[in-house]
Amino acid sequence: MLLKEQLMIAKPLPLKFFISHFVIVSTFALLGAPPTAIQTPHRQEVPHTTKNGKLLTKYDPESSFFPIGQWGVPESRVYKGIDYRWHHLVAAGYNTVWPWAMGGYSSTEQLAQAAEHELQVVIMRRPKGEALLRIKDSPNLFGIVWQDEPLINFGVEPEKQKPQQAEFLAYKQEVAEVAPDLPVFVNTASWMVGNGRDPWIAWHKMGDLSCHDNYVIWPETRSLNLGSYGTEKNGIADATSLAVEVTEGKKPVWLVVGAFESDTPPNSKFPFRYPTPMQLRGMVYTGIIHGATGITYYAWDSNITRFGMAPDIRTEIPGRPRATTTQAITAKALWDMAAAVNRELQELTPAILSPTVGDEAGYHVSFEGTAITP
Repeated sequence: MLLKEQLMIAKPLPLKFFISHFVIVSTFALLGAPPTAIQTPHRQEVPHTTKNGKLLTKYDPESSFFPIGQWGVPESRVYKGIDYRWHHLVAAGYNTVWPWAMGGYSSTEQLAQAAEHELQVVIMRRPKGEALLRIKDSPNLFGIVWQDEPLINFGVEPEKQKPQQAEFLAYKQEVAEVAPDLPVFVNTASWMVGNGRDPWIAWHKMGDLSCHDNYVIWPETRSLNLGSYGTEKNGIADATSLAVEVTEGKKPVWLVVGAFESDTPPNSKFPFRYPTPMQLRGMVYTGIIHGATGITYYAWDSNITRFGMAPDIRTEIPGRPRATTTQAITAKALWDMAAAVNRELQELTPAILSPTVGDEAGYHVSFEGTAITP
């Protein structure tokens, strides 16, 4: 399936689309490669990992892994009448979970539940010593996210950032001595403009991989690349491209996309709003086109992350604010769209994790007949 077709809204296709299709197919035919139109910045090698985090740069059908994750998932159980069991994620095409770290839900329990569902786990805490030794050999352990949004949570001032960065590097070294292939990283926000740019770049250079979230849907969204900071471009295309640039194309780049809304008025500081299903699709593929080699969604509508996407239509979650009927319907529509996109990503994985053909490929264009569109 053509990547460009993934982004098309159903409507009559202009002649230039068919010409584009022919160019793509002809080019790959000359190379003896399948006619899959994946275009990314990765021209020589594509940094990604195995399902246990070992770095790869060349696609291997036996070991290459494209993570399709869900951030902050609740424990796999029925809780207060709501079914949060992870079979819902499996059915929707996910292969990775970032389980919520709060409460008594241990990393060992998270990995055991993941094993039941054949899912990989990004640990959202900092296991050390015996705790790390207990889990390091788990076949379901994928990585450790040391901190979420370190610029927002620590402050961007150098005197606040530098001690945290030193602590991170020390922890990363400690993990490397025990589990040398296990990636340790942070997930930043998209604050790669203004006074956030330097620390943002520093974190992405320090981690074993690059990961950032980018929530671009606001009450008056005009572009997937115009985010939270006025006229400065810090949306998905620019931030993902910068991540690829600063890691010199040598580290996996993961993108967390938003499928949620904040329970805040439109005039609040961060009035995030639900995307439409097509906007969600566009965010995922925009990330991939600009170099992402892993996608995570925020978030499952639950007692932990309210007003996310959901496998069913539900206005009530005990102990949490009530959703409107429109919100509940939107949550289900986004879940269904993510499931469709996830199936596409599974099919496209060999192409996404293979280099884009550059100018070295020859091609030709020809067509017959009279154009019926301009």
